[in-house]
Amino acid sequence: MFDWGVRVISIEPEAFNTPMANTDSHLKRFEETVASLDPSIIDDYGLEYFKGYKNMMAYSGNFVAPKIYRVVDALYSAVSLKYPDTIYMPCRNFIIESLNLLAIKSPVCMQDFGTKVFYAMANSPKPKGAEELVEVCSENNLTK
Repeated sequence: MFDWGVRVISIEPEAFNTPMANTDSHLKRFEETVASLDPSIIDDYGLEYFKGYKNMMAYSGNFVAPKIYRVVDALYSAVSLKYPDTIYMPCRNFIIESLNLLAIKSPVCMQDFGTKVFYAMANSPKPKGAEELVEVCSENNLTK
């Protein structure tokens, strides 16, 4: 890409408080989608899964970053600097940026563990049949 003068590959911001991160519109779309689902899908997942997922979506709205100017600054740097960074990852503050870099540089097994911890802390819902599937896989030695 450098041969064609393209120096910035991507700009990857965390969730900032923009219309794209508007929890109300996400919840509305989620309710419309669930209402249009085939009853067999709702039965497969269970109503508790959809209620839990909706609660998790509503809760995640509390974590959007308010300082949108950080994304604008990254865009400006990407197009105006003579020697820009290849990847920009604007974050709300230094702590989040450090955690983000630590997660990216960690081995995949650590990323998986961190994801599991995050979903456990967020009380992430599980589909109705998930526990049964784990039991069947364990009984048949299909797990690692």
